[in-house]
Amino acid sequence: MQTRFPAAVVALLLVLSGCVALPGGQPPSDERAVDERERVTSALDSVSTYRFTVDGTVSASDGDRTRIVDVSGEGVVDRRRQRMLSNATADGTTRSRYLDGYTSYAECPEWGGWGVDNASESTAWFYLTPLGRQVTLVRESNVYWGGNETLDGTRTSVLVAHPSKETLTSLPDIGRTTQTDLSRASIENATVRLWVDSETARPVKSDLRIDLSTGEASGTVEVTVRYHSYDEPATVSLPASTRTDRYELGCPG
Repeated sequence: MQTRFPAAVVALLLVLSGCVALPGGQPPSDERAVDERERVTSALDSVSTYRFTVDGTVSASDGDRTRIVDVSGEGVVDRRRQRMLSNATADGTTRSRYLDGYTSYAECPEWGGWGVDNASESTAWFYLTPLGRQVTLVRESNVYWGGNETLDGTRTSVLVAHPSKETLTSLPDIGRTTQTDLSRASIENATVRLWVDSETARPVKSDLRIDLSTGEASGTVEVTVRYHSYDEPATVSLPASTRTDRYELGCPG
């Protein structure tokens, strides 16, 4: 069963990118949170590799119809060679995506082969990756101190932000399938939280929730991403089929 809204919110979750504006103005940033944000930015300058896992849920309603989609995934980023592999499973279908420099390869499960597209070159490559995009949202927004928490034995600092719609739509596209038009959506609630290792200043977890609506349709995105294995050996090799079995304008349909 399809509604008019799930495609947009599923796309948001799958590309692991952020939030949109809360109604009204926001108080100025907390000085302590700003200092911690600067530590994070500096700490990431030296990161060469990392891995991530994703768990999320998208729910959407259109009148009397409701659809819920669970999404899970994992990936690896090799910043030195500018390569990334991510696998995401939704509705029982697993789809892989490679990023090789600024060229994106998206698996086309229904058609076979790969949709090839160009990622935006408007930003440094690292900020096309999930962690880079989340940090961009926090960096470009007012940020607030959420206290300290111990997460899986690691003492962390928690940063909270509410990025604007303008910040979201200014994120560079990874490829054709990441483009989502939210210009007509009404945003009712949005929050992103970033857990930062208090010792290393490297993020270990991010949480995102967005409530939005358009016309009679409404939707909620909830996604958790965990970041780990910083600077450990990581090799991303593209399958030979990305060179031989490809759709130059993205996946058909």
